[in-house]
Amino acid sequence: MGLNETVNFVDPDGNGLVSKVVVFEPEKEIKFAFLGEINDGKYVEVAAFADMLEHYIFEPVGDQTRMLVDVAMDDQYYDMMNEMWDRAGIELVRLSK
Repeated sequence: MGLNETVNFVDPDGNGLVSKVVVFEPEKEIKFAFLGEINDGKYVEVAAFADMLEHYIFEPVGDQTRMLVDVAMDDQYYDMMNEMWDRAGIELVRLSK
């Protein structure tokens, strides 16, 4: 994964979100701009996602890493995203190394 690459955050059925990496500093931070969704194997651009960002900052704390999350999105998407953050967080830590 690197700057300007597209990343799919999908469930076991292949449905989920598509984002673009707009900041990438390994072991420090990753920022994604939302682009659209994948449903039933089909990508659909979502205009409402245009101003939505997801920013992860990784800070060393002893032999562990603290992950801070800053998200800019409409409140209507919060519940959906809240369900995905735990899984996405694990994957982001893996990708940041």
